[in-house]
Parts: sequence; C-alpha cells; structure tokens
Amino acid sequence: VEFWRDEEYGLVKPQANEFIKRYPDSEYVESVWAMLGHIQFMELNYAKALEKYAKISSEDILNKVRLNRAQCYYQLQKHRELINLLRPVVEGDEGDLNPDYQNLFVYYYAEAHYRQLTGKAINPQSRLLCRKALPFYSYLLKSKYADRAMTSLAEINRILGEHKNAAYYYEKSSQIDEEMGEDLLYQAASMQVHYDKKKAMGTFARVFQMRGEKAAEASYNWMLLMFGNRHFEPIVKSKSQLLKWIPEDK
Repeated sequence: VEFWRDEEYGLVKPQANEFIKRYPDSEYVESVWAMLGHIQFMELNYAKALEKYAKISSEDILNKVRLNRAQCYYQLQKHRELINLLRPVVEGDEGDLNPDYQNLFVYYYAEAHYRQLTGKAINPQSRLLCRKALPFYSYLLKSKYADRAMTSLAEINRILGEHKNAAYYYEKSSQIDEEMGEDLLYQAASMQVHYDKKKAMGTFARVFQMRGEKAAEASYNWMLLMFGNRHFEPIVKSKSQLLKWIPEDK
C-alpha cells in the first residue's frame, strides 16, 4: 500500500500478484485488484485495467473505482458499457456520487449516447440518440465542459432539424474555438439559411472576411443569397472580389 501511494508501481505489481496468489480468500484481495487496475489505468492500459476491475464484486470498492472504469470505457469507445455504468448515478437516485465527479459523469453519459452516431446517416435511431443526449449536454452549459457541450449541441440540433438552435451553438462555439472558428461560423451561416436569409448573408460575409479555407464557398453562397433576394447592386460592386475568390467552374 505504501509503495502504491508513492506510485512505485514497479514494486507494487509483483507484491500484489504474490499476495493474490498466497491469500486468494483474504478480505483484502479485491482491494489489491483495485490497486492493480489503477496501475494499468495510469499506464494507459485501459483494457487490462478493466480486466482487473472485473475481478471485484464489492459494491463499495466498485463505487470507488467507478471514475477510472468510466474513463476506460470512454477511451475504448465502449459506449453501451459506459451508459450502463453511469445510468444509476446520472439518471438514478444513488446518493454516494462525489459531487466533484458529477459533471464529468454527465459529460461521459452524454458522449456515450452521441458518439454512437459517428459515421451514421440521419435516421430515427440517430435522432433518438440525439434527443437522449440533448438534456445532458444542456446541463453542462454552466460547467467547465460548456465549450465541448456547445459543439455537440450544435450538431445535435442540426440532426434534429432545429436550425435556429444549431446556428446559435455553432456561432457561440466559433467564438471559443480559434482553430475551428471559421468552419463553425460557416456552419452557423448554413443553418441560418433555413430561417433567416438576411442573417445568413451577413454571416457568410464574415466568413469571407476571414480569408480562410471557407472564403470561396462563403463568397459563392453570399452571391447566391443576394441574387435570390434581388440585391443586385452589391453583387455588381463586388465583381472583382467575387471573380477572385469564386472557383472558375462557378
């Protein structure tokens, strides 16, 4: 135990394994399995960590290692297992949950539903998963996970056809994520087209002004919207810029 506390894991492993071999019926065996699981977790061997945790039957010890188990499932993208692990504390009435972990567990729980959508077409099942994840991401908007939650909320609302909400979260996310800001703002404009074309024109113009990878597409979409709304003079005045940025085949 002292070696484990001092993170001398190289010394703990052989002693722990020897203890389990010598005293298989000891009341401390499951605590030793928890130690070994923690060591594997710290070494990023998530699958092996779960193997060690699977040896534990004590509810008290399982509750203590729930965070590690959740992180293992999350890293291994074992979404269904993660949902089953966290449902009692996120949707149930268990009272032993450390409040410091509450938001993290809610985040993992939302992710476990939403990440099942990766690479899948929009269909009733994907919409169901989105609706399941939606309230949990919304819950996180006042937590330190708000930035991540907003990006997911934007995508979820897009899938659900809630264009105004999707545009709002895309635009908010663009203000936070500098690296993806241009792309997120472009997505916001693409959502605005569905309910407020005038606003979409302004947002596409903002994307163009960033002069990034989306500038050509943004300028083309801006032109189409302006033309469709019979705003001809701005198109004429922007001729030189449009010819410079819009692809030749357009």
